[in-house]
Amino acid sequence: MTKEGLEYLSNFIENVINDNCIVRIVKQNYALKPTKEDFIKLPVSDDTKKVYCDYLSRRMLKAYEPFMDIIRDCIFELNLDIDKVFADANIYSLNRSIFKSYITTGKARSQENLILAEKEYDRKKFVEGIVDLMLMLSEKKPIFIMLNEANQMNESVLFVLEELISRTSSTLHILVVINEMGNVKGFLNDSYNEFIKKCDLKGIVSDWPFQDYYETEESEHTYVFDTSSDELEDICTMFYTYAFGQANYYLSMIYQKVELDKADVTIQFRINMLTLYIMVSIYRENYSYALVLCERLNRINAFELEDEKNYLYYYFQTMANMYIGNEDDARKNAILCEKMADKIGREYEHFQSMLIKNMSELSGWKDIWICDKHVEVPDELISLCYKYNYLNHLAHIYVYCFDNDYRLYTVVEGIEERTPNVTKGILLAKKLNNEKFLVEAYRKNIMVASCNGLFQTAGYFYSKSIEIVKKENNKFEEANIYNGLGFICCTTDKYIEANRYYNRALKIFYDEKDTDYIIETLYNMGINAILAGDYTHATEYLMTVSNMLKQLKKNTLRVCNISKIFGLLALSLFKQGNYYMSQIYINKSENFLKCILDYREDEFYNYLWDDDMFLFFYVSALIDTRSGRYEEALSNYDKAEVYMSRGIGNKFFSYVHFAVDKSRLLCTLGRYEESRNLLTEARAYFNSKGNFLRVKMFDDLICTDKWEYPSVILTMTEVSIDNIMKLVRTKSIEHEAQVRSAQIKFFGTFQELVNHTYTSVENEINTLITNFKNNFNLDNMLFVSYENECPEIRYSDLEYELSEMEMDILVDHFKHNSEGFALSKFSNNYHSFDRIMKIFDRSKVFSIIAAPIYKYDKLHSFFITFVKIPESWNSVMNREVLDENDLDMYMIVFRQILDAIEKYRLNERLIKQAITDELTGLLNRKGYYEVIEKILKEHCDRNEKLNCAFMYIDLDHFKYYNDTFGHHVGDAILKRFADIFTEACGDKGYVVRFGGDEFVMLLTTTDINEINKISSRIYELIEKEDGFIELVKKYVKSDVNIPDNFRATCSIGLDLGLEMTKSSEISEMQKHADAALYYVKKNGRGGMVQYNKDM
Repeated sequence: MTKEGLEYLSNFIENVINDNCIVRIVKQNYALKPTKEDFIKLPVSDDTKKVYCDYLSRRMLKAYEPFMDIIRDCIFELNLDIDKVFADANIYSLNRSIFKSYITTGKARSQENLILAEKEYDRKKFVEGIVDLMLMLSEKKPIFIMLNEANQMNESVLFVLEELISRTSSTLHILVVINEMGNVKGFLNDSYNEFIKKCDLKGIVSDWPFQDYYETEESEHTYVFDTSSDELEDICTMFYTYAFGQANYYLSMIYQKVELDKADVTIQFRINMLTLYIMVSIYRENYSYALVLCERLNRINAFELEDEKNYLYYYFQTMANMYIGNEDDARKNAILCEKMADKIGREYEHFQSMLIKNMSELSGWKDIWICDKHVEVPDELISLCYKYNYLNHLAHIYVYCFDNDYRLYTVVEGIEERTPNVTKGILLAKKLNNEKFLVEAYRKNIMVASCNGLFQTAGYFYSKSIEIVKKENNKFEEANIYNGLGFICCTTDKYIEANRYYNRALKIFYDEKDTDYIIETLYNMGINAILAGDYTHATEYLMTVSNMLKQLKKNTLRVCNISKIFGLLALSLFKQGNYYMSQIYINKSENFLKCILDYREDEFYNYLWDDDMFLFFYVSALIDTRSGRYEEALSNYDKAEVYMSRGIGNKFFSYVHFAVDKSRLLCTLGRYEESRNLLTEARAYFNSKGNFLRVKMFDDLICTDKWEYPSVILTMTEVSIDNIMKLVRTKSIEHEAQVRSAQIKFFGTFQELVNHTYTSVENEINTLITNFKNNFNLDNMLFVSYENECPEIRYSDLEYELSEMEMDILVDHFKHNSEGFALSKFSNNYHSFDRIMKIFDRSKVFSIIAAPIYKYDKLHSFFITFVKIPESWNSVMNREVLDENDLDMYMIVFRQILDAIEKYRLNERLIKQAITDELTGLLNRKGYYEVIEKILKEHCDRNEKLNCAFMYIDLDHFKYYNDTFGHHVGDAILKRFADIFTEACGDKGYVVRFGGDEFVMLLTTTDINEINKISSRIYELIEKEDGFIELVKKYVKSDVNIPDNFRATCSIGLDLGLEMTKSSEISEMQKHADAALYYVKKNGRGGMVQYNKDM
């Protein structure tokens, strides 16, 4: 630095140190380059700990550099007790082992594995922990830090700086020097720019006033992987400290060097690197790429590490599949993982395999809304959780796997005693201070209670949640609580109060720009408005929900199925008197419900569809009644009642309207006593629930036949529909941009897969399509080739076989329609493709893409892929609706698959040509050596030694045929001998044309009796040829006479090889067989002799 610059910086720092602002930023454009020597000269007290960090470096930057090392150094320098420091700084219990391991060893590890659903909460707590420790330690000894070239920092440092700018301190000061013209890591660009904007608004950013210019080449300081160094430990630290983006940044470069550039590393290094990359990909929620990496891992020939590698492969296959929503694949791999763990024989792997198996049953405990599965939990798993201190995992097991019977939640009093396991889980969460999971545990109880009409119990757990949310000042969870309180108000007919709560929730979610939760809140507001008799606003809110779902390409809500939205809209429109639109929406609902309506209940039933079915039959009954179809209406009322009674929570909301409407129909039919009985039953139901307002309503109706249900106007007070739809349009554009970016990344991964070497074309097709489906969250796919004008299914994961007639319909359609199509249940032209859609009705299709591929103006093949209607709104995966934009992109993928198949065939032909004798079709000499290598490798992989027999064969009198009748006859003789040797050998080995009239037979048996049978068969077949006279006559077109002493036969030299491991041993066997052959030739020809040492 210049003297002038150093003087200015010194004055600047003196001012910084004298205020309570922790972070100050200096922006420059290649004009300020403070070195460590300059830093030492700055006017900072000797009592202060001074730290200089330059991010422009070829080395790998550590996680949270330099903050973690500063904490570590201060604790040692000040001789502090680590546990006391953690207690004083109130470090989150689940992060203490991470901090402690780094402080004591320089490598961060976690006592128990990270839980994906809690990664953001854990990271936030970890960053707060770093900041709290820095502030506390700076009070014991002031700290001054300079971060130079901070535009090159990693995400972990940015996390800390973002937290620090919201704090104040007189003892901790950080000077951040950034080069505005310098590079920012690509994956961090948006976050970095947002951070600088935030700092600008806080007034903590200054411009460097001097225009000195220094030259530098940033590419000279880019990280370069050194195969001799073990930097995976540092990346492990990044992973365990939640710096997943930073870990991914370095791993992508190491992966390039190791897997693609074939850097020379050990097998152990490759396994460790891929394992780490898979973990990072999963926790970055890039599950499809994690599965690609799993296949890379699986391809490694790990020799003595094979069992450990296979265990890791099945473990991560389970993890990736459970998060991506492939429940069956997750379950299968979990079983294989458990078997492999048992084979390894170590308790820890056995424990981990049991744990991942349990997690796979409940989607890894991610996005659980309704917990209705019965999951067996072995006592051993609980014991091992305690043994290995996996208390957070154990808390999840107790909460989600036990006490899911709604009858345990009927009354609040004594509920903790009736749900002992859930209570244990909650107590563990409290002990760990895991407030995020506490809220989730209470939410689980709320949903069990509220879905079954136990609203008092739900209210009890809402009050528990409120205590935590207030303490954490978590606005998002606060809004969720408002939604819950609004729901409770609905149950007591306090519609205005419920609307107030919903509006407050809506405002928070709108400010947070969370469209998913806005949809849920509007859905709640729609139901509240229907119950309040405000059908105009109910329709408006529910129509907005429908439009948002369509624009955001969602196929389900977290709180209900889309068919329920359409059913509610149909009901609201009918009550408004808009009968035409009501019919349209009940038809839309029916379109969704075909997957249930067309099947017997025992074939497809899930109680989470009960509300949808109730609404469909209820509104159908209303429409039938209005049209005078009274018997059909009664039938539909009866069906609706079945579903209403089964959905206990739904009955509480629906029974009033249902009972009144059905009783009116019964009165119309003159069935007054039935009508009165129905109203009396409804009165008794609400009396049992303690809803005396509704009891009085039914009393009045029974006595006076007057229906006075309260009707109130429920408006939106905080946010307008227009503003919401503007946000949706913005979100939709952002989402499309993200999708396109993800697609571009996918093509890179996909191309990598295309370039793999596959054992068969079927293996290639399966791998490519599975990766494609996983990446785009597709449920099923059909790939049909029509190359020879005959349909051939190359890939299908349909649960059924297509009939010949169905295949003809598909072929006929694509022969006459070359454009392809994309459809969904939202599409207005859905029924235009009825012939095709009926074929896949069994698959319960929600949206579908069908793409024919033409070559030379003829149908070459076609691909059909689709997303199913979720089996319930509680499904883990929220798959996107497919549309025309997807069709264009998918066509590119499908063509790549076809190109890959063609490339495989071409390579196969070239390989075959290279190792095949052109004349006879047998292996040639090159093919023989490749077979030797392959056989030896297979035996080595199985840790076995090779036993085989070598026949060296030379044709006798071949020259006579070649010279007498011409080369064309000679070629025919060679081909016929090749057929004889192939027939005699059968499946016992390989036949090779070694050159000229020499052949080799490599047999996989060393049983001399078996070998003698083969040789006998050879001579038997030669004898039948009778000197090959007929074959010769065919070519010379005349009679021939071949003397007996010139008739073609063969001589064979044999040697046996036992327990061989090297190709040199087979070469030695070949020499022995050659010697034996020479012996046969010398002693009469036309027979086989086995080698002995006297030859």
